[in-house]
Order: sequence, then C-alpha cells, then structure tokens
Amino acid sequence: QSRIACPSLTEEALTISASYLHNPRCIVVVKENAYQAQLLYQRLTPYLKHKCALFSVEESLRVLSIASSKEPSALRIESLHECLNDSQKVIVTHAGAMIWPLMNPKKFMERTFKLKVGDVLSLNELKNQCLKSGYTQVHRVDQPLCFAMRGGILDIFSINALYPLRIEFFDDEIDSIRYFDISSQRTIQTLNETEIIAASEVLFDEDEVSIIRNVCKEE
Repeated sequence: QSRIACPSLTEEALTISASYLHNPRCIVVVKENAYQAQLLYQRLTPYLKHKCALFSVEESLRVLSIASSKEPSALRIESLHECLNDSQKVIVTHAGAMIWPLMNPKKFMERTFKLKVGDVLSLNELKNQCLKSGYTQVHRVDQPLCFAMRGGILDIFSINALYPLRIEFFDDEIDSIRYFDISSQRTIQTLNETEIIAASEVLFDEDEVSIIRNVCKEE
C-alpha cells in the first residue's frame, strides 16, 4: 500500500471524492479532531451530496456536560441511521468519536419503526414504542426527539424529518399521517406512511435495565 500526501483539505476532499465516484464503497476518514472533521465534511458535501456523512462528538467533557441543545446528538443519530441504511458512504469522523459508546446496530434498527395509514395498533402501544425508542414525552412538540399526546392524536418529531408528524387515530387504527407547522399547527403535507428513527444513540431493553439496577444495588 502507498500513501497519498494531501497538503490541504480541499485536495484531500477532491482525492476522496474522485476515489469514491470511481468505485463507490464505504470509506471511513478519521481526522485529528472534530474541527478538522467538520471542515473536511463541508468540502466533501458539494461533490458527494447525500453520500457523505459526519459523525462527530464534543471533545470537551466540560462543554458536553453543560450542553443543553439536542442538535449534536440528533445529527449523530441521523448519521448512524443513514450509514446503517446505506453501506456505500464516505463517513468522516475523528479520534474522539471513534471511542464514543454506541448501542448494537441491530438494536438501533429495531427501535426504528414504520407507520402507515390503516395500521391497527392502539394509541398507548404507539406511545410505548416512542418511549422505547428514546423519545421524550412533552406537553407540546416544539423540537426534534420528542412527542406529545392529546385525545386520539400523537405528535412526534423524528430527526429524519423537517417537520413534526401528526398521527390521528380512529379507535385502534391510524386514520391519517401528516406533517404540520409548529407555529400555525396547519397541515403541510399528508402521507400514506412514514419512518420514525430511534431518538438516542444508547438505548437499553428491560433486561439490560435490570442488570444495571442490580449492579448499582451491589455497589
């Protein structure tokens, strides 16, 4: 094997893009830090479009501990989902992100679920599925990774959508699915089906929670 020297990020982006377009495959690029990874991702995107994904974490534990925004986590979740559904991608990451704890990919995909008009399930069953997938229940949906309920309606904002979804039930059947505007609450688009992706990078099932509780009690 031989190494190719790339003096600048622009040349590195051109080299990676040319290699990928000539032979599409999974390419993982590990940069020194999050800043370098972000810069390379920005230079790759014009050439590779949706075939490029960024997986980055905050390298400062102090900043990570006080961060209130869910956006960094949401972006990582979206990248994970994209990579698991498309194995031929260029993934840009950095050393700190390589050791970030993640759940088993199979379990992550199990917490991703699809809904379509006419599906038979109760509102309570859908609520439990949202909780198992890491969504936070709130009074009103105003940001990604949360859901709200009232009457026979469940609103949910999945990270893979530009707008929140409103799912209306007729008894135990999904009657309608539509995107709505947060401010006006007006319908933007009606759908026949949709996909809700997991809302957390690390999710535990009941057995794992039981094990964690037992270990904590022992300590």
